[in-house]
Amino acid sequence: MTFNKTVTDEYDLLGCCYFGTYGGLTNAARELSGHAVSTYYGDTRDRENADIRTLAEEVRRVVRTRLLNPKWIEGMKRHGYKGAGDISKQVGRVYGWEATTEEVDDWIFDDIARTFILDEENRKFFPENNPWAMEEMGRRLLEASSRGMWKADKAVLDALKSSYLETEGWMEEKMGEIERQLSGRKHRCHAFPACRRTCRNLEGEDVQSLMIPYYHLFMWISSYPYLIDVIHKPTYFLQHHRISYPDSALVVGLCTAFG
Repeated sequence: MTFNKTVTDEYDLLGCCYFGTYGGLTNAARELSGHAVSTYYGDTRDRENADIRTLAEEVRRVVRTRLLNPKWIEGMKRHGYKGAGDISKQVGRVYGWEATTEEVDDWIFDDIARTFILDEENRKFFPENNPWAMEEMGRRLLEASSRGMWKADKAVLDALKSSYLETEGWMEEKMGEIERQLSGRKHRCHAFPACRRTCRNLEGEDVQSLMIPYYHLFMWISSYPYLIDVIHKPTYFLQHHRISYPDSALVVGLCTAFG
């Protein structure tokens, strides 16, 4: 059994990347024990009415009251670029909980797609304020489906694929091929859209030699699937990003720790 608790609505399951600790420990307990491990979440926001729910129940509660709450969504949209980015982060954390614990219901992903990607009003809001956030959410959802984490409604999945292709095409048309002259040579990164964005925003020899490896590293391990990529493909990772010793020791250390 694994257990965690919340003491305030300021910090719920989607408030930060708690799936990396509680979710990671739950996954480790299941792998090491070889059998099912129950997960529970304590609610002590009101000490006079403390409650304990399963993690799946807590995920449902938080998603309904925050992420899919129309009032919360409208409040975030008032903040334009920042609000769109924060919505995308919340979706990424739902993905993280499913990747580490498999406690997220399929209907939650269905409703996230319908609400933020397929809704006509939001399809205008995100491109106008933060198209990167929309691309990130679409990519996360499609990855969840491809990894078997989400058994999507067929109509939703088909519409999501069409929407993502449209979004990516529009972005590539606007941005063009990302190309920067770094340390006397062209640096082209085709790993992930997010990875390409980082390369586009970083310039200069010092940045290329020092910061790019770390930006890519922490971008890749910031969520479960990228961590798996680092663990199982360290050679590709090191060659692709031209990371030399002692930077490579950090990657090898992570592979050893998590592999």
